[in-house]
Amino acid sequence: MAYIVVENFSAGLDTRRHPLTSKSGTLQTLSNAHISRGGEIEKRKSFDALNVSLDAEPFQFPLYGLQSTSEKVYTFTESKSGDGVTVSEAPLGTNGVHVMYLKHPLYIFKDHEPFDDDGLFVYPEMDGIVSSTLYGGKTFVIAKWNNGEEIPFLDGKFISDFYIGETKEWMAVQSHPWKRFAETIAWQIRGETFGASTTGWGATVGALNPFEAFIDVTAPSGIDFTPSFVTDPLIRVETTVTQQFVDPVLAKAATGGFAISVGSPGTQAGGTKNLNAIGVTPNIMNIYFDEFEGIDEPGGWTGFKWDTEPVVGSGTGLGVGLAYNIHFHLKNMPMNRTGFSNTPVGGSIYSVVDRRFTADTGVISLGIPNTTGTYPDDHTANNGLKVEIEFDADPTGVPGIAELIDVATIGPGYVAGRFKATFCIMAGGVTNAVAKVLVDGVDIMGSKVKWSASNSATMANIVSKINSFTSTPDYTASLIDSKVKITTIQTGGAQNGRQIEIITEGDVAATGVESIKNGTDFVAGVPKIVRYTIGAVILPSI
Repeated sequence: MAYIVVENFSAGLDTRRHPLTSKSGTLQTLSNAHISRGGEIEKRKSFDALNVSLDAEPFQFPLYGLQSTSEKVYTFTESKSGDGVTVSEAPLGTNGVHVMYLKHPLYIFKDHEPFDDDGLFVYPEMDGIVSSTLYGGKTFVIAKWNNGEEIPFLDGKFISDFYIGETKEWMAVQSHPWKRFAETIAWQIRGETFGASTTGWGATVGALNPFEAFIDVTAPSGIDFTPSFVTDPLIRVETTVTQQFVDPVLAKAATGGFAISVGSPGTQAGGTKNLNAIGVTPNIMNIYFDEFEGIDEPGGWTGFKWDTEPVVGSGTGLGVGLAYNIHFHLKNMPMNRTGFSNTPVGGSIYSVVDRRFTADTGVISLGIPNTTGTYPDDHTANNGLKVEIEFDADPTGVPGIAELIDVATIGPGYVAGRFKATFCIMAGGVTNAVAKVLVDGVDIMGSKVKWSASNSATMANIVSKINSFTSTPDYTASLIDSKVKITTIQTGGAQNGRQIEIITEGDVAATGVESIKNGTDFVAGVPKIVRYTIGAVILPSI
């Protein structure tokens, strides 16, 4: 009997030609064997039997396929019970093999209206696993069913994109097949749920007649969309916008404002004396402003008088020297005290007036100077406060002493052994400030803000004051476009209409005052709803 010897199989397995005409080195049939990398025929290695001890739980259906992951080895079977959406599995014995239950999509829909209204389901059964592999470390299998369907499953859950949107045999036997078909699509739009949406998109279904159905698709709040679809040529789809999209209106706080257009720093309160014929005084130890020390006395302090260093400047005479030294020591040895943000706490304005052919005159003005502190800035409030000079001895009898002090006020000093007398009662203080910012009569600053440096700087201080003060109701402030913008804490139209009133002192003026307005209430948007009407294409009769 003739035979053919193939000495090598370098051409691989190729049955496209007759063995007599095949290329040399072509293999036609290899049964129960293995070809090594060197081209030699080897006997196929035998399978090792796995001794699996099954648990008590019976498996009602055959097991198909075997697929390993990084953690387990799976075999597959079908399930017809339990939650149709939930994936389940069970160990197969004690050797790390698990059974994964695969459910035909029909079992997902069967227990939910309107699918089961006719009771005409024909439940398919699994015929086997067509293919299995891993995707993302999870099982990806294609199961074949006895109704001819081949359905893919990822990690035990059917992949709806390969199933939804196709007409099925079980739909055709229903009283409203197109409605059944539409329900599966709506189920997927809602995020594969039968109830509340997990995607934010709503979808409801209805039957127009046995041959037509509709899906009303509702977009999430705040989303507009253009309806579109891709369909089989034999399926008719029509879209109608049944409710137009309307943007929601967000709640907004109401605002008002004003600007400061005029102002100046104001005038400090104080008093002025002309020292012309004054004689030699006892040493001056301190200057008191409203009973507060103005000079920080160093250790061994013995005070000063007209001839105490550093008497300098033009002019001659005791008055010139005394005025200059009062000014010098008050400026260079100031006291810090509570309520004042900087030094000096007392101030003086020194000048020498040249009177020709007469003795020179020293002019000294004492008062609380301009500072950034709250109390000293209110110059008007300083009017009427007392400025006193303290001596180390009784100044009574000093020639011309009345030019410096009120003799009638000479008495014991604040420090034992000293004497004090009134220099002046401060007057002439002018405060230029925004005293109050009222909204419907409610002060939202808490205290006045003086005009300082510029209109812009003053408005910035007002903003800071409003934001640091809590009123009822409360407001926030900001400086925008050279205006103080006042904003309500609460949102809504109910805040509108509140009147703003600016109370000023001195020469400060406010302009462009705008009442509280432009607050808006929240208005829910209207979601877009599109109706997709589906049915069969009516073919023309031949």
